[in-house]
Amino acid sequence: MLAYPMLNSWFYLRAFAKQLQDQATGSFFGQPWTHQKGTIQIPIEGAPSLGGFSFSIQAALPYLILETEMTPPRKRVPVLPGLQGMRIRQVQWHRNDRQILLRLAPENALLLIRAYGKNGNIFLLDQEFQLRDSFKKARKTPVIDTTQFVTEDILQLDAATLYAAREQHPQQPLKTVLRRLPIPFFDAALIAEICHRSDIPGSTLVVNLSSEDIHHLYSVLSELLAEIESPRFYIYPGNPPLFALLQMQTQEDPEPEVFRSLAEAVRQYIGSFYRHRSLEQKRTRLLRTIQTQLQQSTRKIEKQRRELRDMPTADNFRRWADAIMANLSGIEAVEPRLQLPDPTQPQEMIEIPLDTRLSAVENANRYYAKSKSIGKSREQLKNSIAEALTHQEKLHQLARDIEQSNDARTLHKIEKKHFGDLSAASKRSDGERLPYSEYQIEGWTVLVGRSARDNDQLTFHVARPHDLWLHAENVRGSHVILRNPHKSDSIPATIIRKAARLAAHFSQAKHSGLVPVVYTFRKYVRKNKKMPPGAVFHQFEKSILVEPGLPGS
Repeated sequence: MLAYPMLNSWFYLRAFAKQLQDQATGSFFGQPWTHQKGTIQIPIEGAPSLGGFSFSIQAALPYLILETEMTPPRKRVPVLPGLQGMRIRQVQWHRNDRQILLRLAPENALLLIRAYGKNGNIFLLDQEFQLRDSFKKARKTPVIDTTQFVTEDILQLDAATLYAAREQHPQQPLKTVLRRLPIPFFDAALIAEICHRSDIPGSTLVVNLSSEDIHHLYSVLSELLAEIESPRFYIYPGNPPLFALLQMQTQEDPEPEVFRSLAEAVRQYIGSFYRHRSLEQKRTRLLRTIQTQLQQSTRKIEKQRRELRDMPTADNFRRWADAIMANLSGIEAVEPRLQLPDPTQPQEMIEIPLDTRLSAVENANRYYAKSKSIGKSREQLKNSIAEALTHQEKLHQLARDIEQSNDARTLHKIEKKHFGDLSAASKRSDGERLPYSEYQIEGWTVLVGRSARDNDQLTFHVARPHDLWLHAENVRGSHVILRNPHKSDSIPATIIRKAARLAAHFSQAKHSGLVPVVYTFRKYVRKNKKMPPGAVFHQFEKSILVEPGLPGS
C-alpha cells in the first residue's frame, strides 16, 4: 500500500530496486548483522553514496530502506555469513509481486528479498536455486521464476485495456476492476486517488462508463503513473501520517513534506510513524487509566447509595431517646422491651428495645449517641457520593482533553499534572518485575504489594523495620508500606491517612464508604512457616477509619 501502515508497496520496491541498481552494482556486501528481533542490516562496501540497506519484518511497521551510513552497534549478532564478500552484479524486481532479486558473484549466487510485511524474509540461494541460508528460518526453498524479474519496465496503460475491462466485467464496480489491471498493486489508497481525480465514484459499475469517462480515466491513470515515475516523495502529517510516491489530492491535511531522496523520505516517515504510535499508545494508556477509575468510582457510588438506602435514620433513635427521657418518672424497671407514648404523636405507642444492664437514662444516652453517629455517617456518605460524582465529571473532562490532544507535549503536560500520583511504578529501569507498585504522597514513598506472595516479599524482604505497615482490617488486601527513611517515631497524621486510603483501596472493602485500616511499624509484623502467603500477625497496631481512594482522588 502507499499509505499507513505498510511501506513496501510494489511501486515503492520498484523505486528502491532502481536506486540500488544505480548505486550498488559492482559493490560488495559486508557482514550483515541484527541487533533487534525482526530487523537485519546489510552493509554494502565500495558504493560512494550508499552504506547498505535495512530490512524489518516487525508487525508495527515492516520496511526496506536504503542507508547512506551503517555503523555497527557494539552488541550485534552476525547473520547470513555466506553473503559477506559477494559482489552485486545486477538488481531486478518482479513484474507483479513484491520481490527483489540480486544476482551476485562469484558462484552466480542469488539474494532474494520478499517484502511481504511481517511474513517477509531474505534468502541466499546458490546457482541451482537451492537454499543456502535465510534471515528468518525457512522450512523450504522458495520457488522463483527468474523470467519474471526485470531491470527495466515502463509504467503505462492504454485506453484499449480499459475498454476491454468494461467488456469483460460489466457488472463489477470500478474499484474492483482497477485492481485487475495489468499494472500491479493498485491498492485502496491509490484507487481512491484515481476515483477522486477522475470524479468517478469507485462504486460505479463499469458498464455505466461512457467513452468519454473511459478516456478521462485513461488520462488520469497516465498522469498518475507519470507522477510515480518522478523522483519526488511525500509525507503527509496526520493521524496517522501517510507516505506516498505522488501528491495525494485525496488528502485534506496540511501540505506534505516533499523529498528528492527516497532514503531521506523513508527515514523521516519511519520517525513520524513511531512518534505517532508512541502518542497513540500514551493516549490509550491514559484513557484506559481514566476508564478504570470511572468504573471503580461507579461501583463505589452504587455501593454507597445502597448503604445509604439501607442505613437506619437518626430520627428513629432520637425518637426512642426522647420517649425514654419524657417518661422517666413512669419507668419503674428496665425491661428488654418497653411500650411508651411516641413523643411526636402522643396518642400512639412505640416499642423500644432496652439494654437491661443499663439504666433508663443510660439507654436514652446510648440512643442519642447512636442518633448522632448515624446522622454523621449518613452525612459522610452523602458528601462522599457528591465528591465522587464531581470527581467523575472531572475525569470525563480529562478524557475529552486527552482525546482532543494532537501532540506529545500536550499529552505529557496532562500526564504530569493529572497522572503523576496515579501512574504507579511496577518495574525497575532494567525491566525486572517488582513485587510492588510505587506511589508518591507529598514526598513520601508508599509501596503496595501486588499479590499474596508479593505481599510477603514486600513486607519481609523490601520493607525496613522502621517503615510503617498498613492493611485493611479483617479483609483480604495488599500489604502497604510507608517508607520511613529517617526512622521517625512520629509520622504526620495526614500522610498516614492517605497511605491508609491506599490500603483500603487495594482491599476487598474498596467499594465501602468507610474502611478500618490497621497500622504499625514493620518490626512488629511477624509470620510463621505454616501461614499461607500474605497472612501475618501484628502487634501494637492502631486503627484508623478512612474512605478508600488513590492519591489525588
